Amino acid sequence: MTRFGITLLSLLCVLPAIAQNDSDPLPEVTPVVSWDFDKSKPGSPVGKTELIESTLVSPEYPDFPKTNTSLQLDGSSSWKLPDRPSLRFTNGDSITIETWVRLDSIRNGSFTYLIGKGRNKDKAFTAENQNWALRLKGDHGTALPTFLFRSAGKNSDYHRWTAAQGFADDGDWHHVALSYTFGKPKSIVTYLDGTKVTAGTWDMGGATTTAPVSDEDIV
Repeated sequence: MTRFGITLLSLLCVLPAIAQNDSDPLPEVTPVVSWDFDKSKPGSPVGKTELIESTLVSPEYPDFPKTNTSLQLDGSSSWKLPDRPSLRFTNGDSITIETWVRLDSIRNGSFTYLIGKGRNKDKAFTAENQNWALRLKGDHGTALPTFLFRSAGKNSDYHRWTAAQGFADDGDWHHVALSYTFGKPKSIVTYLDGTKVTAGTWDMGGATTTAPVSDEDIV
């Protein structure tokens, strides 16, 4: 069974595609949306979910308060969040997803969603309407970040990028961030506990410049 805790469920940003050197200061950006489980309880739970007192707190994690709440899922449960226009991405849009994750275990070869838009089996939409998703692939005790979307059009297909590096399912908190500009497959990059990871492979559907499916389905 895969279990993971998420405190800052996700931070999504729409950014212009800016060329940047490592020596340049990071740009100040305003999140499109961010969710936590302290002051408000966004969306609605599906299946067995639990809000628990988190160990992701200061002073060990200086950017967090002394008390914090995390969402714990059992591998089959989820938390649904409402759609909004700013969460619908297409070619030329840049998406950045940021989250803290604690994994007790992850099964080898499995794919566990951290967050994704679409593909909710809602009859109002096409079945394979994955606009974007950040997931983890189990690889012999290591969780590899993967990015998944479905291209639009007559010859649509799933396109999945899997990072060459990951983090252990050791029960500790890990920071995961991923950035991608749709239509520019070479733009994808992840950050694991502050370390930049650009090595990875488009291991399903190949790299594409085709726009993704985009609609009003929920997150």
